[in-house]
Formats: sequence, C-alpha cells, structure tokens
Amino acid sequence: MPRYEVFVSELVIDEMRQGDPDAADRRIESAREFKVLRVTNEARELARTYLGELPLFRDAEADAVHLSLAVLAV
Repeated sequence: MPRYEVFVSELVIDEMRQGDPDAADRRIESAREFKVLRVTNEARELARTYLGELPLFRDAEADAVHLSLAVLAV
C-alpha cells in the first residue's frame, strides 16, 4: 500500500486475538506489517471527553478510544 500508511491500534490487536485460535493467528499475521498505535493516556482522556460530549453510547468506550487514536495519529 504505497499511497497510504496503515495503522492498527492495540485495541484492534486485542480484538483480533479473540475467538478461534487458528483464525486469530491468521488475523494477527494479516496485520503484522501495520504500524501499531499505542493507547496513551492522552487518547484515553480524549475518549472520555468524547463519551461526555458526543452522542455515543455510554458503553462505547472502545469506540471512543478508536476515534481518539485516529484523531491523534493525524
């Protein structure tokens, strides 16, 4: 993917590990070349702000963290 820089977050890696172990291994392998975005305190703080200010479900913490990581990675 020469035109794009692809990232995957630690949260996505954790999600990829769930389920059938063989399928999980294949999912992890498919993302091996991607840069990993670390979930920082800044990202968690921004996610809390999103949860308080945006019309998100209260149990959407992981979604809010995904959003904050995307914003902070720019």
